[in-house]
Amino acid sequence: MRRIAGLPGPGARAGKKQVLAYLAPEQAEAARKYARADDGNQKTLQEVVGEALNAVFRHHGMADAIISGRISGHVRVVRRSTRSSALKKGEGVPACREGRMSLGGWFPTGEVNEVTLLAQRLGVSIQTFVEAGVRLVTGVEPPGGAWKVVLDPESIPARRPRGRPPGTGVSRRPQRGGEDSVLEIARAIQRDLR
Repeated sequence: MRRIAGLPGPGARAGKKQVLAYLAPEQAEAARKYARADDGNQKTLQEVVGEALNAVFRHHGMADAIISGRISGHVRVVRRSTRSSALKKGEGVPACREGRMSLGGWFPTGEVNEVTLLAQRLGVSIQTFVEAGVRLVTGVEPPGGAWKVVLDPESIPARRPRGRPPGTGVSRRPQRGGEDSVLEIARAIQRDLR
């Protein structure tokens, strides 16, 4: 990749994908309060998003998908300001983002692909997936009911998922006894597409 003068190189984001959701203000604020926990274990918002995604996987009895923070150490090289994202409003803002605040992070491509596969299998968007995860982590429910599909224990359908699986494949994760693994889900999706 060629570097353009004056702009930072790919560096920390090389080989990563962004997971971004637009949350209702009360849910976004709850995520920020969770990150600023009084127990001395403050987290970045990216770590909160990673926990929210993993919470959904654990809810379905699966191994965590986002493991980069624990294994690679997720070193906070740059400490950015803690100012909140602005409430989206006005002209040029899509209706689906009106009155919402963004929350997201950058994660290794393989890990994001695992999240994408499960979201497709559940028939929901990444947006809805993150909302459900933040609900599990903070206890604050997002408006509407689409997120409830993600938390329904019977929600992994035996039907063809919407969309196509990511082209980069699925990395292997250690399995725990008898649990449905992401690799098995990926294979089921591939069978359904044939």
